[in-house]
Amino acid sequence: MNQVYASAAQDAADDYRNRGWAPIPVKRDSKAPKLPKGHPFLSRPASEQEFANFDFRHNVGLATGKVSRVIVLDDDDNGETLRENGWHVPATPTVKTRRGHQFYFRCPDDGFPTFDVVPKHLEVRADGAYVVAPPSIHPSGDPYEWAISPDEAELADPPQWLMEQARAHGRKMQAEDVGEVIAKGSRNKVLFSIAGTLRRRGLDGAGIYAALLGINQAKCETPLDEDEVHKIAQSATRYKPNAQTYNPPPADEDDKVSTNPLLAGRVDLGKAIAQGIDPPDELEPDLLLDSKIHHFFGPSESGKTILALWMIKRRVEARQHVIMFDAENGPRTNSERLKQMGADPNLIGKYLVYLPFPDLTLGERGRQDLYELLDEIDPALIVFDSWASFLSSAGFSENDNAEIEHWDNALTKRAKQRGIASVILDHVPHDVDRSRGGARKKEVADVQWQVKKTQDFDRDGVGEVLLIKHKDREGWLPPTIKFSVGGRFGKLVCQRSAGTVEEPDAAGGLTRTEQKVLDTLRDEFPLTGARMAEWQRATDGRSVSRASHYRAVKKLVSLEVSPAYRVRQVNETYFPPDGAEPSNPDETSKNGVDKPDSGRSHDVSNGSHETSETPADGGGLTGLSPLKGETMRPAADTTAPTGDVTPEQQRRIRKLVQQGMSEKLARKEVFGKGWVEP
Repeated sequence: MNQVYASAAQDAADDYRNRGWAPIPVKRDSKAPKLPKGHPFLSRPASEQEFANFDFRHNVGLATGKVSRVIVLDDDDNGETLRENGWHVPATPTVKTRRGHQFYFRCPDDGFPTFDVVPKHLEVRADGAYVVAPPSIHPSGDPYEWAISPDEAELADPPQWLMEQARAHGRKMQAEDVGEVIAKGSRNKVLFSIAGTLRRRGLDGAGIYAALLGINQAKCETPLDEDEVHKIAQSATRYKPNAQTYNPPPADEDDKVSTNPLLAGRVDLGKAIAQGIDPPDELEPDLLLDSKIHHFFGPSESGKTILALWMIKRRVEARQHVIMFDAENGPRTNSERLKQMGADPNLIGKYLVYLPFPDLTLGERGRQDLYELLDEIDPALIVFDSWASFLSSAGFSENDNAEIEHWDNALTKRAKQRGIASVILDHVPHDVDRSRGGARKKEVADVQWQVKKTQDFDRDGVGEVLLIKHKDREGWLPPTIKFSVGGRFGKLVCQRSAGTVEEPDAAGGLTRTEQKVLDTLRDEFPLTGARMAEWQRATDGRSVSRASHYRAVKKLVSLEVSPAYRVRQVNETYFPPDGAEPSNPDETSKNGVDKPDSGRSHDVSNGSHETSETPADGGGLTGLSPLKGETMRPAADTTAPTGDVTPEQQRRIRKLVQQGMSEKLARKEVFGKGWVEP
């Protein structure tokens, strides 16, 4: 999350509250509120203390209706319905959305119903509803932007035609509104549909139940029992429709099928397969998946804790809360390392909850304290350093699979259920490339990384750490990742090594993988456009992995890309950019990728998984990839070379010279301290 954007979201929330509106935090890549369970945000504004604890690091929304004294008319067809019906909207604060506009009006003192305007494509959000507000980002990547800001126009009164629609839809449905007798075989289906209509109009569960009772007695050919009507009302109030949510089928003669509340959560996998399956959310690209359990294992001094602190620093810089349970190093060591990494002490103090040597017992009280902590802080990530210590403090053995699973169910699984990612650091047996203890450790993790030091590092020298993937339930992450780790000039370096991040092309700002994905759309779907699934299948034929495809698309549809390269998204279909294809700087190869002598022909994308993780420099898994502008600790063999210089040594010398080092110094770096210029 961009720090500027996170600050803008918080500033917007403060501004809305100062206007007397009721802002609420909204989850990232979602429209769902991010609030404590049971928070009555639709019925009252947040208190000063509640608002101070709200985390607007992602998106911001507004409770509508009497709570904010604001009505929002949502137009999702870019004004077509308004024009066709001769309806006009006075000058009032207006938001530009991905499909149309949202018009903000003053809410009458006695409230206003939430309903769909007839004809469709217009929806009124008022009592019992909320909207996502600027500067939030829609899950598609498009921003919510003020077309007319609240500073440019005051809230207007709702137009007369909207008031008439409200009077027609705001009343509670009565028996006379149902025209036909409801036959025995369709009672549940019809009553469920009526309940959904009432819920959209803003009625609460009690109001829906009362209306259904009257309709049931007056219109059902054979009335249902009152208990059955109550179940229908309950199901409707829990039912939250979305693009893949189950719609109740025609009921069987016994009227029992359509009211089962469990069916409200059914997902249409056939539709998901046909239209494309959403990729997993990444908390840290290539490394951490959102809401998943991650297991990092390696020997002592392999860099596990340094990597964990780097992940923490990254989340804190994104204004995301992190909890670290530390049973290994203590406050002095970790604070010193974070300082040497350049962490902002103010952000660390605000967003990191650091708990050294905590008493994480699994008694009833201990578990409840942990769950309350998770709910209060609502972190994006929790870190355990290390697993053996926390199993031991709970009275468990790391060799007992049943006890490992019990610990997981009580701690990390509870975090996962709350949408929180976790990182567990762990040790290894002597000279064995697996985690120490029971096999259940691997089974309970969603992602497992082995941490291997491939070049020595310490306070005065930068080395290399290799992460090797042993497990990935989603099949999304790359097989290996390299980090440069170590000390230099009093600073602690921890960053992705050269060769693991693909540099964008200077002309279009796209990496070779992004350019390949764009070219696939241009070449194979120039006029018709493509759904995500068929576009992904086409790029798969060009040796682009699914993960790389989705990452590229996310960028190609964003404002980060210039209009000449930006992909247009219309509903669920993607179209190539308007206008002629930009000129390509590579005259001999369409993508500048397949040409063997291209200077970028061996680059490996940050998200490309098409190789067996051969580094960009062509070296093996343990080949040294220096930081840009940085020298690495020399390889173990520092004796002067004898005989001819190897091709690998020549390649490394050329690369260092390209980075600005003199040839003499580059040779000394490659050959070691014993090298003497001939």
